[in-house]
Amino acid sequence: MAGLVLIPLFIFLMLIYRDHLSEFIARLFRGLDDEDVKEKIRSLRKVVQYYILGIFKVMGILAVMNTVVLYLTDVKHV
Repeated sequence: MAGLVLIPLFIFLMLIYRDHLSEFIARLFRGLDDEDVKEKIRSLRKVVQYYILGIFKVMGILAVMNTVVLYLTDVKHV
């Protein structure tokens, strides 16, 4: 039950403070260039964003295919 509340809360806070989180991570890697680390973080964000978008596309395609097959096979919803 706590996970149902805490996970959305943590996601919300990470989205709000993502710039601060980027600054913190850049400071962790002191030996590297700050802009290079921030560019890697932006690149990682894009990869994650495209991954999630792809997952939603697959879910949509599967939902449509499932609906069509169930309709064509005349399966009744109970």
